[in-house]
Amino acid sequence: MGFKVVEPNNVEPPSQSASRVKKRTSKLKKTLIIGSGLAIVAGFGFGGAVAYNHLSVKNVSAAAQHKAAHQSIKIASTANLAAHVAKLDYGSQNHGIPNAKQLTAYQNLPETLYGRGYIAVPTQKGVTQAIDTLPINEGASDKVLATGAGTPRSGEIMGQGNFSVAAHNFGNHETYFSPMQSNIDVNATPKAYLTDGKRIYTYQFNKESDAVSGREVVNYKQGSVLDNSVGKGQAILTMITCDEPGLFTLHPENRLLLRAHLVDSVPVAQATATEQDLFPQLF
Repeated sequence: MGFKVVEPNNVEPPSQSASRVKKRTSKLKKTLIIGSGLAIVAGFGFGGAVAYNHLSVKNVSAAAQHKAAHQSIKIASTANLAAHVAKLDYGSQNHGIPNAKQLTAYQNLPETLYGRGYIAVPTQKGVTQAIDTLPINEGASDKVLATGAGTPRSGEIMGQGNFSVAAHNFGNHETYFSPMQSNIDVNATPKAYLTDGKRIYTYQFNKESDAVSGREVVNYKQGSVLDNSVGKGQAILTMITCDEPGLFTLHPENRLLLRAHLVDSVPVAQATATEQDLFPQLF
């Protein structure tokens, strides 16, 4: 396509009064200011809703954890577990991290829980925020994980193989397994304590550089992390929670794993004063 040459002298600019231009500019500025204001308000509204949900979940989960620390659960026998294992949910049907309303609803579901014991990671070198005593129930259903910790694989035995236990990360660094995100330094090799009501098992966290790494992030589909072979012949503990490294989400794709190896196992009757304080439900 060619170009039509127009002499500058023959061009007449469109006539616009100065007042019309001024009005249009003022209107545009006002629109931009209002739009920006609405965006800011919406941002504060969203941020406020997230903050409110975090606070609500923290309160509900803290109350449940405090109650669990002073209330005994009935620990199921091996025969009882075997009789009901086929109908238990090991995580395939749960609905991710619940909000406060859902957490309360899940806790009140008419589902029978089969107790396995308790877990605690007290404050010590490498642990700036303790994982206070949580009950461990068989499976990983919505109710199990709303109540405390659960076993994402059937047939697990404390002190043997790869004993895996999962709990929610609510992004508050305090309740359930939330301290795993940034309050447990596995390179300082702190210890976790578990009990099945008969014995107390002490596990020491591996360093990240160990052959069985003490800290790992994997995709939620990577179920092989639960296999006994992961321990390379050692009895290990795998603690599992959702990985929430940045902006909190209720449906994260990755899982944060902390691993430890068994260093001690004693009958409950031989528990030290420190261990008794961790598990007052037994004493």
